[in-house]
Amino acid sequence: MPFCTHSTLPIAGTIISPANLAHQSSLRPSMDMSDSNNHAPISIDNQTGIDDEDTDRFKIKSSTFCKVMRIVAGLAPPVPKSLVKGKDRAPTRRPPVWAESRQELCEALPYYRSFQSGLYMYKKVAYGYLLEAFPAPRDVWADNGRVIISHGGGQCICAKLPDGTQGPPILQTDQSPLNARIETLLQAAERRTPLVLIAGEGYRQLPWKLDCAYVVLGWYWISYTWVEAEPVGKGVLPPRDRDYFHRYKIRFDWVKNQGEPWWDCESDLSLNLGTSPKNTPTTTVPQTPGCANVHEEGPSGLGAAARLIIPVEPLRHVNSGFILNAPDHLSPNNDIMRRDCSSGFEDKLMYYSAEGCGKWPRGDEEMTSCLPTVTDQDEEPSIHLYDTFVCPNCHQKTPMIYKEGQICVKPSCPAFFLLRTAYGLFPIPPGFSLTLNPSFLLLRPTPKSLENLPYDLVPPTLDESISEGAECKANLGGRALWKGWVCTDCERANCRYKWEVWECRNCGNLFAPLSRNESMPLSGLSFHFPPFMGDAMTMHTGRIMMLSSMKNIAIAYDLPDAGTVYHVISHDRIVADKLFHDYQIEAARGFCFQRRALKANTVKGALLAQHFAVNSGAPYKYNVDTLSVPFDQSPSCVMAALNLISSGTSDVLKADTEFNEILSVIYREGQKMGWHDDGEPGLGPVVASLCLGSPADISFRPKVVNRANGTSNAEVALSFTLSHGDIMIMQGRDIQKKYHHRAMPYGLRIAATARMISDS
Repeated sequence: MPFCTHSTLPIAGTIISPANLAHQSSLRPSMDMSDSNNHAPISIDNQTGIDDEDTDRFKIKSSTFCKVMRIVAGLAPPVPKSLVKGKDRAPTRRPPVWAESRQELCEALPYYRSFQSGLYMYKKVAYGYLLEAFPAPRDVWADNGRVIISHGGGQCICAKLPDGTQGPPILQTDQSPLNARIETLLQAAERRTPLVLIAGEGYRQLPWKLDCAYVVLGWYWISYTWVEAEPVGKGVLPPRDRDYFHRYKIRFDWVKNQGEPWWDCESDLSLNLGTSPKNTPTTTVPQTPGCANVHEEGPSGLGAAARLIIPVEPLRHVNSGFILNAPDHLSPNNDIMRRDCSSGFEDKLMYYSAEGCGKWPRGDEEMTSCLPTVTDQDEEPSIHLYDTFVCPNCHQKTPMIYKEGQICVKPSCPAFFLLRTAYGLFPIPPGFSLTLNPSFLLLRPTPKSLENLPYDLVPPTLDESISEGAECKANLGGRALWKGWVCTDCERANCRYKWEVWECRNCGNLFAPLSRNESMPLSGLSFHFPPFMGDAMTMHTGRIMMLSSMKNIAIAYDLPDAGTVYHVISHDRIVADKLFHDYQIEAARGFCFQRRALKANTVKGALLAQHFAVNSGAPYKYNVDTLSVPFDQSPSCVMAALNLISSGTSDVLKADTEFNEILSVIYREGQKMGWHDDGEPGLGPVVASLCLGSPADISFRPKVVNRANGTSNAEVALSFTLSHGDIMIMQGRDIQKKYHHRAMPYGLRIAATARMISDS
């Protein structure tokens, strides 16, 4: 066991050999939970081990024990970290890309789309790696950032401290190649595939203070990986027969072909980063406004609102309902009802290009990029780049990583992470300060296979012709027009938060505004189906009811002890066709359709909703901070939609229905409204919604509360498809109290939802 669990030193006096190493190990007492509680992962010198206040069962301070160990090993006292770390000058150049939120990175950069994990990977290929808070021991920024040592992610928990606060992440089990992240990083090291490193303002090793949340550092390659032994943290059950976990360390080396790092560049010339900015960069690190300046690190677990690139394909089952007054041409079509969205867009990683579109990324095609790999004939193995020794126990070559001596980092070796001294092999106690060998921290030569990098750090400039002509119509509802954008003036990564244009939140630069008179025709929608009935899924909590004769076709679904959901289908779609056109024109002309920030956020920085929305009439307070305008300042299409909803609802409920608010939402391809309810204070008993454009699957599920674990998910109770011109009515306040619902559009869709909201 590498870590000594008691204050007494292991038996010494003889040179420990492979023959008697097992006997030496057997003399070490095993570790129980009382011992593990005395071991914390971070010490006062930011190294692995317990701090000076923690003691073992014999009440000997960790710092005292480590001093004794250094004397036995013949090592000098460790140099305080504050004396080792020099003060590098602040950069005078702007980074190639910077951002103020995690979402801006994920939407603007194809090589980093991870809202939670530090590593962005796809099919076991690593594309981007984020350096942020919570470092592991011996994480290093060396050679002014040309050499960076970090750690493998995953297998961590944030245990509660004695004062009730949440502690730093600590390992709860071994990191191993069986973990997807570790396996991906190991493959990147073996194949020598480059990846992009990004630094956040919480990255403690950065020698200067960032004036923004994130910066793109540049291209790196993994020159070496190894395993260290990390003590078991407080409150964590240790592995069997040992008191440490395996922690993978990853060494990144700067790819020299891209030029000098931007933060270490004395010249005023542009760096070789691939895409030149439109204007000459200023000579300061960007100062950013406070528009998206919420920097909070949330808990793990990706919420529905944050899963911006994962298309959800709901299961659909056919359960034909009771159809009243249905014309012959509206009879159910089995082929249509059995359709699924398996052919829908699967988000890709690289930049996109469309036929005849020049540089414009459509969003539905993958750019072919050849990631460089290395073979034995091309390069020598990475270990040959370092000074090495042959471990006398496992007989394998190991780099001289630590100044303290020859320490084997092969987990299978019986001498793994043991300190080799003149008196034998000793366990490295918690709190013992290991120092990386200066020769190990030298920059290694870039492999020849990385002479040509696969793509630019700055995504290609978009073609402004997309805002005009046929290509505009073809992409109005597509994913391409809600992806992010890197400003060509100040290099900030931006989300597209306005429907009609890309706008930089830093400098106000505008790009590719939509034509003010163009709209997507219904015939151009990806999923445009003739009206049909019966495509509904009901579980044991739902039952179908028949309605009396009325103008339109309708089906009523009873949600027990909650209320009734009505699906109203109109066979006269002339009004709906005009509304679909008029809404698009108003949005293109700048009528306030925006993606606004979610009030509940689990990622760093502001998190925008997926949909573009504006509220008219009474203020509606829900989980998105939506812009609200009075009725008299709303376009005619909004008021026409409100009238259509009111008349349709009155026909169904056989009573005059008044609404004083309408929320208009536009979805582009891939956008959705996740599970939610409309149970805001003052909400009336009736909520009605008009569907325009592409159809959408509407689903309801009960709210299930588990006292032990909080709210858990229930199975779907009702699911049906709203098509162009359809109206959905929710009657009963208890629907909002007892059920969640969601909308999953198939493409460009406009939803107008009307409510009665009282002042209370």
